Amino acid sequence: MGLSARQGGDYSGAVKLFEAASAAAPGNLNILVELAHTLCKMSRIAEAEAIYYRVIEQEGGHFGALVGLGHVAKLRNDRCGALEYFEAASRSNPGHLNLQVEIGNTLRELHRFEDAEAVYRHVLEKEPKQVGAMIGLGHIAKQREEWPAALAQFEAVAGLQPENQSIQLEIAHTLREMDRLEEAEAHCQRLLERVPNHIGALVLLGAACQQRQDNAGALKYFETAAGIDISNLHIQLEVAHALREMDRLEEAEAAYRRVLEQRPNAIGALIGLGHLQKSRGDWPAALVHYEEAAAANPDNPKPQFEMMVALRELLRPEEAEAILRRLEEAPHAETDGELQMRKLEHYCTTLQLDKAAECVLSWGGHANVPTRAIALTAGLYAARGEWHEVVDLFRVRVVEGGASSKIAAHPVLLEAVTRAARATGRYVEVLNLVDRLLADITHPEIQNARDQLVEEARLLRSLNLHSDDEDPGGCLATGSPLRAWRADLLSQLLGPARQTKSNRTVYLCTDKNYLPGAMVALSSLLRHNMESLRNYSILVFCSDEIMDFASVAFAQLAAAFSVRIDLRRPTSLFADGSKLRTGWGIFTPGHALSEAAYYRIYAALQLLEEGVQGRALYIDSDTCVGPRLDRLFEFELEGQPLGARLENTAGVGIQRAAKRLGIVPEAYFNSGVLLFDLSHPRLAGALRSAIEISLTQKHRLTFLDQCALNLAFHDMVATLPEPFNMYVRQDTEAEALTTDPVVRHFLQRPKPWDPMYRSANCTPWFEEFSALGQVLDIGLLRRLFALQFPVRPVQSARAR
Repeated sequence: MGLSARQGGDYSGAVKLFEAASAAAPGNLNILVELAHTLCKMSRIAEAEAIYYRVIEQEGGHFGALVGLGHVAKLRNDRCGALEYFEAASRSNPGHLNLQVEIGNTLRELHRFEDAEAVYRHVLEKEPKQVGAMIGLGHIAKQREEWPAALAQFEAVAGLQPENQSIQLEIAHTLREMDRLEEAEAHCQRLLERVPNHIGALVLLGAACQQRQDNAGALKYFETAAGIDISNLHIQLEVAHALREMDRLEEAEAAYRRVLEQRPNAIGALIGLGHLQKSRGDWPAALVHYEEAAAANPDNPKPQFEMMVALRELLRPEEAEAILRRLEEAPHAETDGELQMRKLEHYCTTLQLDKAAECVLSWGGHANVPTRAIALTAGLYAARGEWHEVVDLFRVRVVEGGASSKIAAHPVLLEAVTRAARATGRYVEVLNLVDRLLADITHPEIQNARDQLVEEARLLRSLNLHSDDEDPGGCLATGSPLRAWRADLLSQLLGPARQTKSNRTVYLCTDKNYLPGAMVALSSLLRHNMESLRNYSILVFCSDEIMDFASVAFAQLAAAFSVRIDLRRPTSLFADGSKLRTGWGIFTPGHALSEAAYYRIYAALQLLEEGVQGRALYIDSDTCVGPRLDRLFEFELEGQPLGARLENTAGVGIQRAAKRLGIVPEAYFNSGVLLFDLSHPRLAGALRSAIEISLTQKHRLTFLDQCALNLAFHDMVATLPEPFNMYVRQDTEAEALTTDPVVRHFLQRPKPWDPMYRSANCTPWFEEFSALGQVLDIGLLRRLFALQFPVRPVQSARAR
């Protein structure tokens, strides 16, 4: 009767019946075990445990009591203790296959996948259709991200148990992970036809919507599921998460706090509040919530992972690393996939690239890199200049490994791959890989990467930098009208068939990568301001690596416009070995700032020390200058030593940069156009301060030299209007651009001369480059544009 009551959900009645039966037969240990099992169902764990121990005292190898103690240990998250009890029970009953499956499940939860797999396969040798073992193998395949193998196991179970709703849901989960969203949703819809209020199916449909970036659709499904089971805190958390993703932050916060009212230590809600504060840019408040979550469940590493992120953002990397070391001391840390992923993320973020590389090596090859780590690993290879590894990772893990569209279209991965093609010359191979990917995944970012590679390959043909054995031939079709136009223009301009035919100081700074931009910036300035050229002194500070070529190119430009261009080496500014920060690290694959970016600060100071009078105008190399530059020189600086345009504070990056410097984001300025009053008494001190900050406070410089200038010139800047520094980004809408600005400034990467640039906003730059083509001889023009590509010997694919 006690068993019947328990099966009917009447646990209190079952306890009374078992207690009465035990009083009538005090020597029957099995009744005590059933009583303890029932107490476990009621979450009266301590009472159940005490009864199990009473049984063990009387019969040390009692099977039911040992299994019960194992389940008690699991309820307390002590899986190692649970395994000991299960194995002890197995010794008293080695033929009990369900217990063997439980042992396998526990080993799997301990990330001892090989041991767990051996147990499951042993069970299946005894009973080939043992469902628990088949499901266990499916879960191991999921944890290894072997999705086809996982699907095969779950579908086999579904064949044996077609009415099993949980296995149908597992199939749908796996299909979603494989990016087969329509099939996953079809499984869920079939479940809902059989069980209209199936919560698991509704939640999974919401997750599929999130994967499609349809947060409104996701919220609808989650709210429907929450209405069916108002006590389900997991679903309430999903509602809160969806609201947060939709930037409905106040509603999300209220939803998280409702969860905490019902369960004060719910770590999902605490972490959610932390993420919400992160969305607001309030990292100290986010850290407090993560710490609360960690205190609520010290054995759960997830809050500690989030604490690491917050501590790094708060410039407390040593504390973050201390958390990492503690986590590494935990049992089975080496097999904890999430921990290994977080280690890689930490070392990449803190630019400990050698340690990050060790993390990647520990996975034992490209095929074993976890899905979430693919883009990060590609960025790491790129940052270390290991370009062939980028291509091989892309082939093995993404194309052949069947990565999802979300991973395959990751911007860091795609940029690393396209730069790898440029650095290695493996355009044909990479193009073929991208084509294979596009056959399975339709995504605009992947298509754009292909179009970029096509354009670059065509450009290399125009520059005569390709090998005949690597001629892409028919691969060079592009779906982008902009890229086709640009490739045709450059082919005509750069192809071998073309025949050759004072008190205002302007200065530019350049290195090899920015020399094409510097030439266009200066030639556009000269072309559009010829009536004022006699009033300007023009200086260009150029890195040593390209000085010989630059001297010839600038000489031709100077001769064409009858001006003098003073070309100077960086050694006139500062000594070698200054150790200025130039890299951003892993998240901008293979891309770093040159020391030339800092020249603008040193150059202004040099002009002062030389006794130059009047005003000095610094202009970035990623600009085009229009007519009436005199208007900029004559701008009223309102008693300040510097004029600059303020940045757009809507960007999270600008807000972060300003907060790290301790200045108001609304006062943060852009350093692409700087107008200096050389007579101002505070100018020299501010410039020296910027240099000192560049050398001694590198950790505070989010945008490197620009941040140094902002900190040094804080409260000493007159705001330039938009036409004097008009920001142009790839995604800037045409109607947002000023007509005929004095300076058009191409922000962010890629720069307009780079084939990675994908919008028509680069057109004005190419018009100016075409005009420059009327000034420079074709040999110089071709060499100038080829500078952005690595110099490498031409060799055949067979030789490589």
